[in-house]
Amino acid sequence: MANKVRFGLKSLYFAPRTVDGQGNVTYTTPIAIPGARNISLSPIGDSSEFYADNILYWMAANNQGYDGNFEVALIPDEFKLQILGMRQDDKGKIVESLNDVYTDFALLWEFDGDANATRYVLYNCSANRPELSGTTTEASKTPDTSTIGFTARGDENEHIKAYAEPGDDEYDTWFTTVAVPGRFTP
Repeated sequence: MANKVRFGLKSLYFAPRTVDGQGNVTYTTPIAIPGARNISLSPIGDSSEFYADNILYWMAANNQGYDGNFEVALIPDEFKLQILGMRQDDKGKIVESLNDVYTDFALLWEFDGDANATRYVLYNCSANRPELSGTTTEASKTPDTSTIGFTARGDENEHIKAYAEPGDDEYDTWFTTVAVPGRFTP
């Protein structure tokens, strides 16, 4: 049975990616980002139109990936260290510096649906530094959250995003190994 609606973000993960000298991409084992609140993706690119014979004669889409953000309860230290390039000093502090070297990553998550949960992956993401804000505690406690802005672009094979539903070959291992595309059938 196919989903009629989508709701319920959960199971947000990141997997640092590396590219060797021959262009081969590898991903580490995905690492959980607990406390996922929301994720949003805005498509980047536009279409080119050509008019002739008084009609739209030709059109081509230009897919440049997505700009997005995700909001979580708290950004894990592993993300700060492995993706944002921060370092931990010998006294245990995590330090942001001017020369931090960011690492690209895959971003994985799951949406519930009325029939099935659907799992997604973006293959080539780059993060921005998160905003930092907080508010005073009043009569009731409301947790502050953290938001990470990121870009998702095509990888070395021009893949941007994939998804899987229950029954797909890699569905059960989605959060233990980044599922890279196989061969496409004509």
